[in-house]
Amino acid sequence: MSTIIPARFGKVVLAAAVALWGGMAGAATITVSNGPIEVDCSNDRCEAFSGGSITVGTRGPTNNKVTGGSAGTLGSTGDLYEIGNASEENQSKALSVLIDGTLNNALPFSRTTPSNGTSTTFSSLAQFVVFKIGGGQNPGDNLFVKLLGNGPVQLTFSKLSIPGATGGGLSSYTEYGERPPAVPLPAAGLLLLSGLGGMALMRRRRQPA
Repeated sequence: MSTIIPARFGKVVLAAAVALWGGMAGAATITVSNGPIEVDCSNDRCEAFSGGSITVGTRGPTNNKVTGGSAGTLGSTGDLYEIGNASEENQSKALSVLIDGTLNNALPFSRTTPSNGTSTTFSSLAQFVVFKIGGGQNPGDNLFVKLLGNGPVQLTFSKLSIPGATGGGLSSYTEYGERPPAVPLPAAGLLLLSGLGGMALMRRRRQPA
């Protein structure tokens, strides 16, 4: 005897499979409002911070260190932020400020990778990637990008050829935090179908003949 799964179970399977895939709506290309830069992201799975503010100390123990600021917003257009000494510690503090306006959620960094300055493509499982920009009037500017969903995201940094624009070369990028690896969708779907099929069978057996 075959078991028929009601249509509503099929809808649940589809919704759950999409959730397990981990895809979240983001941007295919991040543009920068104040620099000749763009970052392409695979499957529209990244956003960049804009707005808000980063406060940097100017004297004493806090000289060139991030001391506070206000939260930014995420979208397809990012800003470059001057954070003084663009060390991993300072980048992490600046990232925490842009997330929620405090210094309480500084993320550990996994690695910093030097760049050739013009074009770089890499894959990342990080929660955030900070691109350290060199050249121009404000060397040490930083672009803060959030990666979405599960599994690796491929990013391509490009320095654009815009007449009259200066700077925009990439010095390095640093990865912060870690996202879960991708869940194999076919295996997850089969697991869900098996479980829901069992539920339907139990429901069928409980009904009077």
